[in-house]
Amino acid sequence: MTTLPAHHLYHQALAHWGTEAQLSMLIEEMSELTTTICHLLRNRIASDSDAIIDELADVQIMLRQVIFALQLQGSVDLRIQVKLQRLEQRLGGV
Repeated sequence: MTTLPAHHLYHQALAHWGTEAQLSMLIEEMSELTTTICHLLRNRIASDSDAIIDELADVQIMLRQVIFALQLQGSVDLRIQVKLQRLEQRLGGV
């Protein structure tokens, strides 16, 4: 487990590689997740496979890093709430 808070690691990664490189890395990680999901759907990996867990974790880290880099945390949090409310409405009485 890391000893540094996540935002310190995000800051260090952005200072080291730059925002543009990290945006590209986010795209790469999302692509790897997409491929892994396709393999899961085609039964090429088990649903409890570490591969899906690893790719989900990689994408989450990169997403959080990009949100940090672009200073969008509050805006993203607000938009998530709006979208969750819309989902709740769509689900109705489920």
